[in-house]
Amino acid sequence: MKCTYLWLKEFVAFDYTPAELAEKLTLLGLEVDGYETVRRNLKDTVVGKIVDRKNSGVLRMDVGNEIIDVANSGHLPAERQMVVVRKKDNKGEITTYEMLQISDDESAIFVEDQTESGKKISEIIPEEDVVYDIDLTPNRPDCLSILGIARELATLTGNPLRLPETKVVEVDAAAADYVGVSIETADGCPRYAARMIRDISIQPSPLWINDRLAKVGLRAINNVVDATNYVMQELGHPLHAFDYQLIRNREIQVRLSRHGEYFITLDEKGYTLDDETVLICDGKRTVAIGGI
Repeated sequence: MKCTYLWLKEFVAFDYTPAELAEKLTLLGLEVDGYETVRRNLKDTVVGKIVDRKNSGVLRMDVGNEIIDVANSGHLPAERQMVVVRKKDNKGEITTYEMLQISDDESAIFVEDQTESGKKISEIIPEEDVVYDIDLTPNRPDCLSILGIARELATLTGNPLRLPETKVVEVDAAAADYVGVSIETADGCPRYAARMIRDISIQPSPLWINDRLAKVGLRAINNVVDATNYVMQELGHPLHAFDYQLIRNREIQVRLSRHGEYFITLDEKGYTLDDETVLICDGKRTVAIGGI
């Protein structure tokens, strides 16, 4: 289980140094195998707003207190205006995830349109954080999340546990009107809940989510997949997002695998299953392994 120093501090206040925190966690029974400082290269990196695209090779960008020329090294979607830029000698360059040392992705980094031009990227993601690798024993699945570890620290420090604010806007229609859920293995999965979310636009996740997922060893995919991974890492609740149009017979079945059943995962690796693996299926095929 990986977690970060700053992510934990969002859930509970503490004054420990990174080294002291590692010791405290280990004494709590959450053995820290190791920890490392992770730095991002954010020098002279700001949010830029594209104000002129007339020259195919050069973009004119507002970076807060000046307009600079930025080399247009690749196609930038016309609907995206706010992009991360690194300034140098009154000019700039489009900044990628690789340049910020977040991942090996060489794509441009876009930010929300309401972000202020010239805002420092260090105000969006931290330049430095500490990542802990915690070796949990089988009897502590309650600590397989940021929340679970923070709860232990709250008990130790006596400080209150801060839970994230949530807001759900519901409509009158019920998810059950669109998709059915059946459970054939109550021991393997006593409860399975489904919620229908409409009007989703698939796009890259915000920079801060990319940054956090990378630190705990998860690769950013898109805003939908990343949201499920982020919630699982933060709250310990496994989620899976399905494209409604691809759910055959409009039903989700939870069952045990059949001995010798073959399953291919998203990374195109094949596995022969025993008869004790919980599977998530639609009306005609297996689409996921429960909890993964």
